[in-house]
Amino acid sequence: MDVLFLFILWILSCWAVGWLGNTRVIGYGWSVILAVFLTPIIALVIVLLSKKKKLLEKDLNTTKYLSNLFDLKEKGAINEKEYNKFKDNFLNKNKY
Repeated sequence: MDVLFLFILWILSCWAVGWLGNTRVIGYGWSVILAVFLTPIIALVIVLLSKKKKLLEKDLNTTKYLSNLFDLKEKGAINEKEYNKFKDNFLNKNKY
């Protein structure tokens, strides 16, 4: 009876780590694999160290916007003052 309880607890722990990993870059699959082959506790630490998906997407959007803005400045479509104004406005609106 105790072994069955511990096994069910272990399976639920692996699932919980996978569920948490689903919102992270590591993903559900890798989280569960780590939890099964290592331990759920070690996998939980690894999952929590992984970046959140939305933060990564926000980083990519910021990089793309600033890159496009820089290209406009280099091509002469906007001047240095406008570039700094657009950049500052964007960064102030999109604080982490």
